[in-house]
Amino acid sequence: MIKNSSNMQYVTKNSNQPRTPTELTNNILPAYKSGWLYKRGEHIKTWRPRYFVLLHDGLLYGYRKPPAANDNQQEEPLNKFQVIDCTVVRQDKIKQNAFVIHFNQMKIERLFAASSQQDREEWVTAIEIITRQTTPHLQHQLPTMKMVTNDNANNVENEYPAMNEIFTRRPQINDFEYLKILGRGTFGKVVLCRERTTQRIFAMKMLRKSLVVTNNEVIHTMGENEILRRIRHPFITNLICAFTTSDRLCLVMECVNGGELFFHLNREKRFTEERTRFYISEICCVIGYLHSRKVIYRDIKLENILLDRFGHIKLVDFGLCKINVPFGQTTATFCGTPQYIAPEVL
Repeated sequence: MIKNSSNMQYVTKNSNQPRTPTELTNNILPAYKSGWLYKRGEHIKTWRPRYFVLLHDGLLYGYRKPPAANDNQQEEPLNKFQVIDCTVVRQDKIKQNAFVIHFNQMKIERLFAASSQQDREEWVTAIEIITRQTTPHLQHQLPTMKMVTNDNANNVENEYPAMNEIFTRRPQINDFEYLKILGRGTFGKVVLCRERTTQRIFAMKMLRKSLVVTNNEVIHTMGENEILRRIRHPFITNLICAFTTSDRLCLVMECVNGGELFFHLNREKRFTEERTRFYISEICCVIGYLHSRKVIYRDIKLENILLDRFGHIKLVDFGLCKINVPFGQTTATFCGTPQYIAPEVL
């Protein structure tokens, strides 16, 4: 039986269902979230409705119908998962409002779909919160936002995971599994990838060395790598690590899955004044942080501003940045995107 009491749901389990040691002394187990989802079969790729119950200890049970209290004939759960140390990825191309759960401990992945986008976001958020609470090395990464000012700009490096907090050694190209291409540019491409050992999802920017050298972009490329190594900010797509192969330079970045601000503006045609003010305030915050670190960005445009899953901005592409520029000093380089440059400058 499922009932609501102070936003807490409870699931009564009968003696036929598997119990954890804590359940042996308590017949009522709190459920963090429950509801209907579609689950795709592993072998026969059909979608079947299942009533899933997510528990606080990370157990995820799927039933053919909602479990009822005091029912001696209650069926065993058809699906039994554990969302400890897992990764959730939204997947609208396969089915609308679908998402994939990568169960890192079992080295498997399962595909689910919700009835609406709001329901999917609620499930994704719930699973991510539970996996952070139940996974020791992720407990310090709970979704909190800390505003970075000029006073504490030099102390923010500890707020975000560094390479040695994720990888036990310096990664190589074979350590990653490529999932899909996110975009292509003049000198390379950005791919969605998964690290094979930790099963974590990243975005990898791969630049061809030959094109970088041919177009005299070595200084800008090395400058971007240096800048990303020395800055940490909640509104910047942070660098996890960087390495090279025989023909490519690879920058492994945190994955931001909210899309470009350009895409959202094209779809909605016009932002409200309140929403515009919100984005501008965050842009001013991150630009002010960069200036405090003596970095000039020089490439603000909608395509370089992404949104994370919480709706906050993430600045990307630091190829045109100028570093070690003190306050009051100017530059003479003509750079930028023509579509965003004032007509009198062109």
